[in-house]
Amino acid sequence: MAVLLLATLAICVDWTPTKQVNTQNSNLWTSDTLRVGMSSSAISWNHSPLQGAGYDYELLQLIAEHAGWNIVIVDTPKDKLLQALKNGKIDLAAYPCPTSHKRNTEVLFAPMQQKDRLIIVQRDGTDMLHSTTQLNHRTVTVRRNSRAHNQLRRLNKEIGGNMRLRLVHDSVSVDSLIRSVVNGQWDYAVAPEMEARAYKKIYPQLNIGLIVSAKKTTGWAMKDSTLLHIISQWKEENPDKINQLHKRYVEQASMLTKRTFKGQGEISPYDDYFKTYAPHIQWDWHLLAALCYHESRFNPITVSPAGACGLMQLMPVTARRFGLNDTTMFDPNENIRAGVEYIKYLNMFYDEIQDTDERVKFILASYNAGPAHVLDAMRLAEKNGRNPHLWYGHVEHFLLKKNEPEYYEDPDVRFGKFNGRPTCAYVKNVINTYHSWCSGK
Repeated sequence: MAVLLLATLAICVDWTPTKQVNTQNSNLWTSDTLRVGMSSSAISWNHSPLQGAGYDYELLQLIAEHAGWNIVIVDTPKDKLLQALKNGKIDLAAYPCPTSHKRNTEVLFAPMQQKDRLIIVQRDGTDMLHSTTQLNHRTVTVRRNSRAHNQLRRLNKEIGGNMRLRLVHDSVSVDSLIRSVVNGQWDYAVAPEMEARAYKKIYPQLNIGLIVSAKKTTGWAMKDSTLLHIISQWKEENPDKINQLHKRYVEQASMLTKRTFKGQGEISPYDDYFKTYAPHIQWDWHLLAALCYHESRFNPITVSPAGACGLMQLMPVTARRFGLNDTTMFDPNENIRAGVEYIKYLNMFYDEIQDTDERVKFILASYNAGPAHVLDAMRLAEKNGRNPHLWYGHVEHFLLKKNEPEYYEDPDVRFGKFNGRPTCAYVKNVINTYHSWCSGK
């Protein structure tokens, strides 16, 4: 269990209530402890113990501080939130739950409501879809028994019934669906528009323009009318705070999907640092910024589950090697400087690669996974008649093959089995982001 402060905040991974709280429409809600069901998403709640960010999370924090509540957050799959509420396992579902006539008779919805719609997530390119009729004879991935599943079944009837639905388990996250499209595992998937817009910031090569549903009202859900009154009153008294959060999480995500990045344009608050240090490695500063973007989303205080720290996501051992300590680890200037020193170190492994554009891909892969597995893949490429100094179709191919016994048991492989798919996707994503920013796409 990870403990945070909201007023006093605990995160639970099961649904066992710590205290009996009335969850009926009693008008007697007086407890100082509120069990809140939340579900991780790009906009709603990032449950990293060190970040704890998100629109609904921060909104909950503001209300809890005002009301003096102790909050117990119950990490709940989003499709289980309303059931947990009905069963008395939580008192509040602080997530954009879609409303409906039936649901409005079963639970109360707070006026923290937004409108959201479903869209097709796809990659930019020649095979991109522009209308729903083009979904015929295409395979679209969707979570089983979800709102999206039901909507696509209805849409399929309307367009002729030839759309193929690939159903995945309802526990699969929107994050996983979108990443699978980015990585080329699937061509099309369905996601809520606001979440997709947030991921578009990370993966500029995504296209999220094909809408497949009307806008639907969403909101926080509860069963107690007094709790509803407390939340509603706070909202009426604090419109400016709500607008600030909405701009930061929702409107900003929307604007960034349409934003173009010119060569001289502003990308982040750290552009001056990128411009200062990129010449040390003979990189365009936009490329250094793209790497940083995919490492930390420009969050200078983020820490990964593996322990990588700061803007450039340096592991503590690497950070200390290049002059950082516990104090300077999260200083943007120092973290970027040390990251560039690490890139300079990685560059030495690939001196024989004369083409600088190709060498960048090897450095990016090594930044993500370390050089050991990349060097293994280079040896495999040379042994199997490919070019060990070319990435796409050559070394990349064998980095992906290092997950198969025939290759990771090869006597020339020194560092064993490796799942290269995330690293290969990382290289593509950084390069695509860089090109997108430079070309203004």
